Amino acid sequence: MPNVDSKSGLEGRYLARCTLWNWHDNSTIDIIDLENNVIFHLDEWQTMVFFEADGNITAEALVSSLQAKYHGRVPQDFNDRVFISTEELAYKFKVIELWSHKDDLPYYFELPLAEQDQEQSLRLMAADGRI
Repeated sequence: MPNVDSKSGLEGRYLARCTLWNWHDNSTIDIIDLENNVIFHLDEWQTMVFFEADGNITAEALVSSLQAKYHGRVPQDFNDRVFISTEELAYKFKVIELWSHKDDLPYYFELPLAEQDQEQSLRLMAADGRI
C-alpha cells in the first residue's frame, strides 16, 4: 500500500462523498446545490478521487485502486496528485468526509442528482439533518 503522511489526517481514514453532484461530462464532476446550480467544477484528478469516495475505501486503498487502472503506466507524480486532490476535497472544498469506519453512503450522495428521485432525496436529507 502507498504511504500516507500521518500529518495529513488521511491515514487509515475512509473517504466519503458528502455533497450533491452531477456528471459534467464523461470525465469530470460538478458539485451542485439543492437547486441543481453548479457550485464548482472538479478537475479530472479531483473527479477520480471524489467518485471513488464511497465510504468503503481508505486513502491508501484508493491510490492502489486508481493505479491499477493505469495498467503499469502510472504517471511519476501520481501518488502526490491523488493525495493533493484528496486533501483539497476534504479540507479546502469540504466535499468528502474522512470517516474512522467503513460505511455506505446515503442515497442522496451515492448517485448523481440527475439519477435520483429528488423528492426522496430531500426527505432523506431532511431526516438526516443535512438540510
